[in-house]
Amino acid sequence: MIYFLLALFGCDMRGGNTIVSRATVDGVDIVHSETRVTTGMAWFECITSASGNCHYRLFRVEAPQGGCAAGNPASTMPACTAPAFAQFVVAAGKVREMAGLPAVFRPCVSHQAGSVMPDCMPVASASAAARRPTP
Repeated sequence: MIYFLLALFGCDMRGGNTIVSRATVDGVDIVHSETRVTTGMAWFECITSASGNCHYRLFRVEAPQGGCAAGNPASTMPACTAPAFAQFVVAAGKVREMAGLPAVFRPCVSHQAGSVMPDCMPVASASAAARRPTP
């Protein structure tokens, strides 16, 4: 009964984490997503997307301690190369539930299909950063 009363007031006793991903251009949402993660379960909610769909890629968190270099050949850090273990699309306004996920993973979301690095940066941006001259 106590859990029911707490739920009425917006309290969630399940625990876990919520990851909010939001990108805007000129004050307009390009993509807005919320991912709720509990032990072995996750809910991927596509709140809005300029394309009408949120494109998700899920990566295992296997980056070496200290991070990795997203496409920067001048970096002394190891490259970010872990492949996505899952990718899927959720329509704006919809939620997808998934079970059996690794204990730790990184969800990346975009308004368009295409490859992103495990640090959630688009591949094109990582390549552009690599071409940028160093001061």
